[in-house]
Amino acid sequence: MASRTEELNMWSDSISSEERHRHELLFYSQGPVDGYLLGERARDLFLHSRLPLTVLSQIWNLCDVSNDNVLSVDEFVLAMYLIRKVSEGLAVPRILPKHLVPSPLATCDVPDMSPRERSAYQSVFSKISKDTINALQGRQLLLESQLPQEELSHVWDLSDVNRDGQLDRVEWNVTCHLIRYLKKGHKLEGPVNVFPWIPDRLSSTSYLARKLRVEEYFKRKTQLIAQKEKRKIQIDNEIQRLDLLKKRLALHKELFQCSKKLPGHSISEEEFNLYQEKEKNNIDKVEAIIYRLKKEHERIRQETVRAILSEQGPLQEDGHHVKRDQEELRQRLMTFHTKATKDPDPFHQLYELRRDLRKRSTLSEDEEPAVHFPFVFNPFRPEGAQPCLSGHTIFVSPDPSVLNNNNSHKELPILEDLCHFGDGFLERWSSPDDDTSGIDFDPIFMSLNVPMDNNAWSGLEWVKKDDLDPDIEVIHKKLVDLKAEMQKLNGETGGQLLFLLLLADVTAVVAS
Repeated sequence: MASRTEELNMWSDSISSEERHRHELLFYSQGPVDGYLLGERARDLFLHSRLPLTVLSQIWNLCDVSNDNVLSVDEFVLAMYLIRKVSEGLAVPRILPKHLVPSPLATCDVPDMSPRERSAYQSVFSKISKDTINALQGRQLLLESQLPQEELSHVWDLSDVNRDGQLDRVEWNVTCHLIRYLKKGHKLEGPVNVFPWIPDRLSSTSYLARKLRVEEYFKRKTQLIAQKEKRKIQIDNEIQRLDLLKKRLALHKELFQCSKKLPGHSISEEEFNLYQEKEKNNIDKVEAIIYRLKKEHERIRQETVRAILSEQGPLQEDGHHVKRDQEELRQRLMTFHTKATKDPDPFHQLYELRRDLRKRSTLSEDEEPAVHFPFVFNPFRPEGAQPCLSGHTIFVSPDPSVLNNNNSHKELPILEDLCHFGDGFLERWSSPDDDTSGIDFDPIFMSLNVPMDNNAWSGLEWVKKDDLDPDIEVIHKKLVDLKAEMQKLNGETGGQLLFLLLLADVTAVVAS
């Protein structure tokens, strides 16, 4: 057995930032519960190292410094580091060297990306590639940000989630978002969880994946209910508008007939027919709007019913697992343990639990339950220790064999349009209309509030007030009251609803 001094010498190395970032990605890909990986999920992962169960138990008890049988991200990183070193031949240290004892850092909470930001990032990607951005292209693009190369290296290591040395569409979103976060003067200090932006890269059975699915469902259900109510209100408003338009036309007809009895009436039959045709056209348009609103209301109602029914299937199971995991974490964090009261061999206990599963499955005795790796390699195998490309080999110490190829001097044409990823980037690559996340966004209709068209109320000018007989005076007063009602309706609703496709020819629309 090695002496304490020899043991310290063997474990004198620290965990490199590159390795730390890789292990942090693996940790977050497992969808931890509020920042902790539950014991059973973490141990299932570590079983794939194929180390003896007693060795894994020793490593676990060294890393679980808080004695709560769950792992924080710092404890998980340490466990992965110890597993790698032991797999390479070192003996598990009896006592954890001081320089390896986890010192928890607050996680770096980068704000979520908006639909408009996501749209801008994708617009840039589409100008560069159809599938992936390689390391050389990524270097050119990120250097345009004018950020220090150490920071660019960190961004690359966080963004190249699957560690294949290139960026696909969703990884490019992460890259742009982190670059723009840094450009605003922030720092990436502490672990960064990028998986809420790319939930499809999470373990599908993890707490976070289930939680995101449940949250997305309730968000969608809330939106549907709000949209249904919005359509109902719009239907009522447009029915009221239709009623006012029909009343206006009827009053104009009545007024025209009465005015013909007066000497020198100011409107001809031909002029009235033109007015009447225009009014009927307005009425037809509002009836078309109401018809489409009712169809949309029914479509949303049916979709809402389907969403509610879906609660009874996998979504209900997701909700059950989320609550169970939250309760287990709460119990773990409330239970106080010391090294003396902890289970000294937790992996043996897990093995016994898994033995029954093997009997009911096709797993052989030397196979482990499937787990999720976000990488293109198995992180417990030798080839997983050193990925082919990292942020360091792309930005800090560029690898000539990779970066100095035939295209090394071919500059990407869009570099100047990136605005150094700072002010002007969003304006250049997106528009405010790209942000369609709110309930107020309407892909079909738009309210247009324009000044009242006096021609639509021309009956008020057809006769002189001095010449009003009692019948015409009654009609005239009704028109005045009707106009006030229409003005009030427009004020409350923001104006008349129009199909978005018709707005290009809005000048042809006759406003009420």
